[in-house]
Amino acid sequence: MSTWTTFRWIALIWGVVAILTKPVFFTILGNQWRGLLINKAYREGKRSNWIIWVSIPLIFLIVFTWWRVAVEPVPLSWILAAVMSLSAVKLVTLLFDYNRFQNWVKSVLEDKQKERGMVIAVTISGMVLIVLAFWIY
Repeated sequence: MSTWTTFRWIALIWGVVAILTKPVFFTILGNQWRGLLINKAYREGKRSNWIIWVSIPLIFLIVFTWWRVAVEPVPLSWILAAVMSLSAVKLVTLLFDYNRFQNWVKSVLEDKQKERGMVIAVTISGMVLIVLAFWIY
């Protein structure tokens, strides 16, 4: 096995977190997880401080990953950066338009079809990142 590159670590961690936070927690915890998201993590009104403390480092990680894409010749590294950039949309909305994001979370969690679509999309992207971590990077 080759050495563990920056891309391998980031893809593996990002993929595992994606799979844990969506399909695993939604399946195992069900309504408890939904309640935690609506009533605690993304509660109505004031944005929780944890959102700032998590979002800002993640935005820097996304910028760092794009920088590594530019300077480290790793095949298909742009895929990781692109998937991470999709998360940047969520992070920016969380930071600058929290009420809109909170309303979106509620709408997804109240509509089983939307929730299922989100869980499937996140599961697939998490699996793609894990595959990239072990077989490409």
